[in-house]
Amino acid sequence: MEEAFTLWGIQPQRQIEVADVETVGAMVQAGLGVGFITRTVYNKRSDWDLHGIQMEAPNPVWRSFVAVPKSRQRSPVLLRFLQILALVN
Repeated sequence: MEEAFTLWGIQPQRQIEVADVETVGAMVQAGLGVGFITRTVYNKRSDWDLHGIQMEAPNPVWRSFVAVPKSRQRSPVLLRFLQILALVN
């Protein structure tokens, strides 16, 4: 999103990253900005008094992280899984 904002010459005054969709919905309802949520969440939360606009383009790229134990605590099965995902050698 930062790249898209820069491309359009937009500099957000603030950005907040929250850990759950409930907080996103509450903040948007409180008038604190916009939130990015999945279609699944939007469809399940018809009780939120919000309007959803589907993003057509550009297609955002979501960076996801895999939470794993520190390397000395990883099981052989986990290590193999990470190798399959090409996250470790």
